[in-house]
Amino acid sequence: MHEIKFRGYCGSQDMWVYGYLGFIYKGIAAIQQISPIGELSKWSVAAASVGQYTGLKDRNNVEVYEGDLLWDDDEYAKVDYIGGRFWAHFDGVLEDLEDTLWSGAIVQGNIHENPDRVKF
Repeated sequence: MHEIKFRGYCGSQDMWVYGYLGFIYKGIAAIQQISPIGELSKWSVAAASVGQYTGLKDRNNVEVYEGDLLWDDDEYAKVDYIGGRFWAHFDGVLEDLEDTLWSGAIVQGNIHENPDRVKF
């Protein structure tokens, strides 16, 4: 079982926030973080930017999140959550995410910061 955590983009601070999903309501989401001494922080993030951690890392040891873009050989794939599991979504084709990562794919940004890299 992998760690359940999320990330979302906090526009007011111009940064990605990682932690637990508090809620999503009318385009706003809350990501909560707990410090090592137990203090709770809450961040407002754009709901559309929220992505769940897949529990997997690429060959460079980078955590892979829903909405990430993977580069594999000569094309990009978007990480999607469909039917209760994570997939590498190439143009019109779904591939098992673990298989794609085992073949050497690496994280090359995400769909929120690089929307021009994928057209599907």
